[in-house]
Amino acid sequence: MTKSGDYIKDPVDNMQEYSQSEESKDSSLSLQEKETNNPEKKIQSSEQKTPDSYSMQWHKFLMVMFIISAIWWVITGVFALIGIVFRQKLLYWSAVYVTYPALKPCNIIYGICSICLGIILLLTRNNLHAFRRNALQTLMMYYVLCFITEVFYIHAAALAVHRHLFTVLDLSHTVRFVVLALINYFYYKHRRKLFVN
Repeated sequence: MTKSGDYIKDPVDNMQEYSQSEESKDSSLSLQEKETNNPEKKIQSSEQKTPDSYSMQWHKFLMVMFIISAIWWVITGVFALIGIVFRQKLLYWSAVYVTYPALKPCNIIYGICSICLGIILLLTRNNLHAFRRNALQTLMMYYVLCFITEVFYIHAAALAVHRHLFTVLDLSHTVRFVVLALINYFYYKHRRKLFVN
């Protein structure tokens, strides 16, 4: 016997509730499997690279060397403007300007370009350190400007003194910008997924 007001569930109703609960479990499980097996989500997760995913020793080395190189560019530019240059020893251009006056504007232009290159290199270094999207383009622009500046000075100064004044070492300094540009281009292109800022 049952008390008045009590309700005894029909076995058919119990079976329907059980089947509905099982269907809801199956649908939730199938949804979870779809989410875990979704190739788009797998691609997105694989594309989210961090610096720890790559070997960054060369990058860390460049961050230090770019600061040193930027300082050296500025010092070189200031010395070129005031008429001082380093060769085997400290040389003052004032005596040379007496014989070759056309060399002075070449040094002034080279000094201004050198200071600008130092500033550009610092900006490039900051872009690379922050993994900005345009960092690689800025780096390539810096190397192109370095190459143009060195080639301009070598040819302009040679014309100013009416003879070949430069050594193989000076020419190698020009070629090094091409080599460094290629090395760093392929290095950072392999790590282009890091530059998302």
